[in-house]
Amino acid sequence: MKKIIKIILSVIALIIILFLVFIYKETFASFIIKITGKSTTQVAEPIFVVETSEKKILNDDNTEIDYYFSVKNYDANNKKSEVDLKYIIEISPKLDNSLILTLYKDDKKVQLNNQKTDYIMLEQSSNQNHTYRLHVKYDRDKTNATQDIKEKIYINASAIQS
Repeated sequence: MKKIIKIILSVIALIIILFLVFIYKETFASFIIKITGKSTTQVAEPIFVVETSEKKILNDDNTEIDYYFSVKNYDANNKKSEVDLKYIIEISPKLDNSLILTLYKDDKKVQLNNQKTDYIMLEQSSNQNHTYRLHVKYDRDKTNATQDIKEKIYINASAIQS
């Protein structure tokens, strides 16, 4: 019987200790901090403008064309980009061997890999304008197809912040 009384007293003591711990949490360095405030910030504005010339048609009569476009880091109001940008130019879709593409940037040939350029920098320090000329030549002797070309060539320029 003494053993049962000792167990009951031990359980009651444990319950009292747990009760006191839950009631008096402050004594165990429990704290909550709430920080409030307002903050405003302005996000830098990237400006990336692609200007193009008129559409050109390539056919048996007109077997070579030059298509001009430019890439700028400033807008019509002369507001320049607030961040450095790097961009890539991709010509799509994948074309037949009879179409030969040559891209020039400021009259210097640009290497195309799978009809894409490497990344090209536009720095925010000054207004920059890159002028491009895409020379497309149609060589009917290099094609196996008997039909005319019915594809449209698209020039995609996409930029990311660097």
